[in-house]
Amino acid sequence: MRVSKDFLEKVEMDSCVPYKDSEVVCLTEDLPGSDNVPVQLEVDREGGNVLLRHVILDREDNPLYVEYFIDRNFLESISSTKTVSILFVNVEGDIRKRFSIRLSDEDIRLIRSEMRIGS
Repeated sequence: MRVSKDFLEKVEMDSCVPYKDSEVVCLTEDLPGSDNVPVQLEVDREGGNVLLRHVILDREDNPLYVEYFIDRNFLESISSTKTVSILFVNVEGDIRKRFSIRLSDEDIRLIRSEMRIGS
């Protein structure tokens, strides 16, 4: 599977953008070292936008940060799937790694609260 060139033109190197449903595309050379590692969720508000940050604790001294802005459609998608699928891609759009993150009900409540949407 590949991510379309049209979509990738909107993504800067070393950044992540929601793609479709509950998927996020990260255009980067950095990849998680392992699939079964703890992940911390951080939610920030920047102006009127909500930023999700997943801290992938694959290396104790240098965790991998995945951050991106979300909208209500993305929130509704992850609320139903309770999963975010991170697609790490190269500049050609080839998926080099797929990393799934399970979200708890508390995670969803926290995100909804920051977006100022009731549960």
